[in-house]
Amino acid sequence: MIRRSTLIAVEILLALVAALAIGVGIAWWRLSQGPIELNAMREHVQSELSAARGGRPVGIEGVQLAWSSNGLELLAVGITIEDGRGGVLSELERARIELNVLPLFIGRISLRRAEFTGGAMTFTRKVNGALHIAFGPEGAPADIIIDPPPPSETLEERVARVLDSMEAAFRPVGPGGGLREVSVRGANLLIINDGGGRWTADAANFDLARRGRTLTLAAVARLEGADGMAPASLRITTDTRFRSAVIEFGAENVRPRAVFSQDALGPFGGLDAPMTATISIGLDRNVGVNRFEGDVAFGAGSAAMGDGRFDLEGGRLHGRYDIDSDELIIDEIAFAGDRTRIDGEVRIRDVSRIIRAAPDQPAAFDISLPAMRLAMPGTFSEPVSFSNVRLVGSIVSAEPSIRFTQLTAQTGEGVLHATGRLYWAAAGVGEDRRMRTGLELEGRVDGAVDARVITQVWPMGVGESAREFLARSVQGGRVTDIVARLDIRPSDRVAEAWRNEAVDVRFNVASASMQFVSTMSPVVNARGSGILRGNSFEMTVPEASIHGLAITNGRVEIPQFKPRGAMATISARVDGSARNVLEILAQEPIGLGERMPVDAATATGRANVALRIQRPMVREAPFEAWRFSVDGTIRDFTGNMTDRRISLSQGQLTVRGDQRA
Repeated sequence: MIRRSTLIAVEILLALVAALAIGVGIAWWRLSQGPIELNAMREHVQSELSAARGGRPVGIEGVQLAWSSNGLELLAVGITIEDGRGGVLSELERARIELNVLPLFIGRISLRRAEFTGGAMTFTRKVNGALHIAFGPEGAPADIIIDPPPPSETLEERVARVLDSMEAAFRPVGPGGGLREVSVRGANLLIINDGGGRWTADAANFDLARRGRTLTLAAVARLEGADGMAPASLRITTDTRFRSAVIEFGAENVRPRAVFSQDALGPFGGLDAPMTATISIGLDRNVGVNRFEGDVAFGAGSAAMGDGRFDLEGGRLHGRYDIDSDELIIDEIAFAGDRTRIDGEVRIRDVSRIIRAAPDQPAAFDISLPAMRLAMPGTFSEPVSFSNVRLVGSIVSAEPSIRFTQLTAQTGEGVLHATGRLYWAAAGVGEDRRMRTGLELEGRVDGAVDARVITQVWPMGVGESAREFLARSVQGGRVTDIVARLDIRPSDRVAEAWRNEAVDVRFNVASASMQFVSTMSPVVNARGSGILRGNSFEMTVPEASIHGLAITNGRVEIPQFKPRGAMATISARVDGSARNVLEILAQEPIGLGERMPVDAATATGRANVALRIQRPMVREAPFEAWRFSVDGTIRDFTGNMTDRRISLSQGQLTVRGDQRA
């Protein structure tokens, strides 16, 4: 049997549920008719928002409880940001507000969160470096002022001052207050640089929040300036004691000049290409700047230097800045889309001096790479590896050139030492006329390098068929005494053929092995010297051997790379065993074996033969297109005839012929 007290408790509970249901129904019906005015809270909310502005007045037309798609909302409507003298700086349509629950139990109203819609904000950077932040349109008095840097301020002092200024910026949600988050949606944003430059955004969003001991400021805006659109984002994270902070900046598909001023870009002010960037800066009150890292990707565009402009195919950089050593350390570089890559760690010294250089002053640079693997498919046939690379020089943004006063790099046992200039000038005719690169360089290589490296660093496009022919032919060797003089002009790049004076590279070679034709025996133990010019190549080989025969007076001559199809000539005098000479003459493309009436396997004697082979300088040349000539004698010859059963002895055989007989 149920006790009477239990029945009474159940009846009371049901009555409360019924009363709650009736209350909810009445509240829903009332809210469906429109928002409920809560004017008794207006002064309390006004006071809380004014305190967030440091005591400067904020006006509110009313406070409402309304029903929306998000559920019940407490709204402040008709908000005015005032100047303290009765003037209205900015008007906001409404603000969603959230109250702290616990203070309500003691009858006190305390705001926890406020989200404003609309309004205006103005950031002004003064000529003296001060930053004024106003919650209002242009001309409104500043709500937050960050003082200009004093003269001779150290980096550590500047970091401390920035952290102090953050304390003012985070005051609305700072420690000790009840307000935990302030947001602005769809604000009109104006950024003014008194030194030059204005940027506006019609719908900027800001979030200022405190979570535990962490303070966060996040801003997203689609800025627009005189040089185009600039979607950008900013995030600042710090602690409630303002001992350290992390500043993160992001931009997506923007032109650098649309975000940064000409002074900030320095020597890179002529860059005009879409950029996507993420930059992170760490600040510490004791250390100073303890982190500077960025990732930048560029799309296709152009860059102006001096009076000209040249095209860019895009690329990517990732690096970090070492504050103590003033070095920019880049660990990822890709240009021309993703086709040109430098694998290694690039260190650029004295970065601050480069950035601060005036447009008409040289920006000196000092770049070093302990090891580098350079992949440039359009320039080199395969990746090239170097070590101990260093480039010292200067850039003058007002001139279309980069000067190198020191260029050193090591490959194998060889060390390159060079000076030079990279520059840009217009070349071409009609639609093909555009900015192209020129190169002046004088250098030498101390020590020896592998002969195969020569064809690897031989630029593609310079005697392409000759480069491919030598790349297939050279199997090894030691190249020494390399001396290079380059004068590659922009006009050379559009000419049918380069001037011979454009390239002059001289070298010696020793212990080389080469196989000019896959069907012939290789040339080994070659010693000689070569000269590569802009439109020709020649090499002399005073000493070598082939198939056990001694080679003297050897020469490789390519009188011109272009027009294509010119003949490359390989000539030499061969001395040695008669049998070995006859075996060489039987190999293609000479192919005299069936036309000589002597069995080479039975031949003895001493041969001395002048041999000349010519090959068309095209990618693939059939043997029918080759030319050759043979002229020599065999002394003390013995051997069997192939067309009749006759043996010859103590004779002299003359060998003379060409591709026709």
